[in-house]
This record gives sequence, structure tokens and C-alpha cells, in this order.
Amino acid sequence: MEILQYRKDGSTLWATLFVSPWADENGQVIHYFLSFLDITRRHEAEDDLRQLNLDLERRVAERTQGLTAANAHLSRLLAENEVLLREVDHRAKNSLAVASSLLITQAYQQADPAVRALFLETQERLGAMTHAHNLLSKSSDPRQIGLAPYLRDLCTSLMASTGSGAGIRIEVQADDGIDILANRAIALGLIVNELVTNAVKHAFAPDLAGRIEVAARRSRADRVILRVRDNGMGMSTGREGALGYAIIQSLVEQIDGEMDGSPALCVMRVVPNAKDEHMR
Repeated sequence: MEILQYRKDGSTLWATLFVSPWADENGQVIHYFLSFLDITRRHEAEDDLRQLNLDLERRVAERTQGLTAANAHLSRLLAENEVLLREVDHRAKNSLAVASSLLITQAYQQADPAVRALFLETQERLGAMTHAHNLLSKSSDPRQIGLAPYLRDLCTSLMASTGSGAGIRIEVQADDGIDILANRAIALGLIVNELVTNAVKHAFAPDLAGRIEVAARRSRADRVILRVRDNGMGMSTGREGALGYAIIQSLVEQIDGEMDGSPALCVMRVVPNAKDEHMR
């Protein structure tokens, strides 16, 4: 039994009371022996522990309340950010569409076929940017996109836009599980657009069937090789003076890649793991 006792000086103490019976030779209890054990320090420790628990519960409640408010604020920010991203995406699409329409209008106002062709080629490049933007806007993570589905969708669109359905096939062979950053995806889409469009226009004789292959393979843990080749006449040896080739060289540098050119073969190396690059 725990009881509160008083000392001679009037101060209090907590004690445990022990009661033991004292029997005679016949087994009859004739006395009781009482003893006390001072447990004041234990009581004080228990009181301190209870107070610490109360303080901890209060802090946890305050922290939980703060986290709840922060999560609510973050949810509002994310919702606002999503609305803003949709608005930016919408405006970007509109701007690209207007620019594309202006280029087509200007192209057909040119009497010189060579100048008209330059306008149309620029419009095709802008179309590649538009398509890359559309694919990225559909990605679950706007910061990066899967390379394999991106190339497949891009080449499907190129088949339709280049009119390559008359016997020319575009085949895509890409390893799954490779992600690239959004800014690199735009540049990569323009590179593929230049190479595939060049092959469609110049690699095959009129009315002849052909095949264009776009392949992306992981060569090492941190590198990917992109190959664009055809079974036609290939690239001309004087391509380095062309605008398209200069654009490709510039874009390859933008994605920290390298290019090894030969007839019907172009190799680029890009960083495959976008998540690792975000961490650096």
C-alpha cells in the first residue's frame, strides 16, 4: 500500500506500507509489524515522466496540426500549379500552332520554290517541337518521359506528316526503362525529325519501297546509343554544309551527346537515367 506520510519537519513523503502479522506459539496473531519504505524519489520520477508524456503529447499535437496545415497549403499550391501548367501548356500549343500557320501562309506566298521549301522545312521542324511538347504534356511526370514510347509516338506522327505511307516504313526498336529529361526530349525529337525527314526525302528513289530504322539501345549504365538508318542511298557525303546537319550537330551538343556519321548511320549518346541526373 502506498501512503502519504509526514516528516517531523512537516514535509511530506510517499511511502510503501508493509504489514506483517506476528503470531504466538499457538498460531494466534497477537501483533502486527508495520514497516515503511520511502518511495518519494520514485513518485517524483513518475510525476516527471507523466509531465514529459504530457509535454510530448502536446508537442505531437502541435506538430500534427502544423503538418496538417502545411499539407493543406501544399495541396492548394499543387492544385494551383496544375492549373498554371495546363494554362502554360495551352498557351504554348496555341503559340506553336499560330507560328506554324504563319510559316505555311508565308511559304505559299513565295514565288521561288527554293524559298518556299525553306519555309516548309522550318514549319516541319516546328511541327516536331509541337509533337514533342504534346507527348511530354501527356507524361505522368512533366520533368521526364520514357524514351521508347516517346520514339514510337514520334515516328508514328512522322509517318503521317511526311507522307511516307507509300512503301516507306519507319520502324522503332528501343529498350524499355530508359527515361530522358524533358528538355532533352525536345532536342532528341528534333534530331529524329531531321534524320527521318531527310531519309524520306532523299534516301529512296521515287515510287520505291524502303525502310527507316530508329533504334535506341543502352550501351552502358549511363549511356544510350540512338541510331537512325535506312536501306536506301543514305546520307550524302556533302551534308556538313546543309542547315539540317548543322541543326543536328547543335542539338547533339545540347544533350551532351556525340555523333558518329556515316552513310545511312548516325549515332548519338545521351544520358539515359533522368532520375540520377536530377539528384546531381
